[in-house]
Amino acid sequence: MAKIYTIPNIITFIRIFLIPIILYLLFSENPNIVLIAGLLFIVSSVSDYFDGYLARTLNQSSKLGLY
Repeated sequence: MAKIYTIPNIITFIRIFLIPIILYLLFSENPNIVLIAGLLFIVSSVSDYFDGYLARTLNQSSKLGLY
């Protein structure tokens, strides 16, 4: 069985977990909270690059990462 809990996959799971939180914050009427949602979105976007980079650098692949 292939290992699913690699560092890149953990980063991806965290990013998936953040989706409902970002959406909840995004629809807030407080502009400061909407700004936090935007910052979380930027962090999530940058983490997409890093999980791909780590997967290649550490030679960690899984079936989940293929999709």
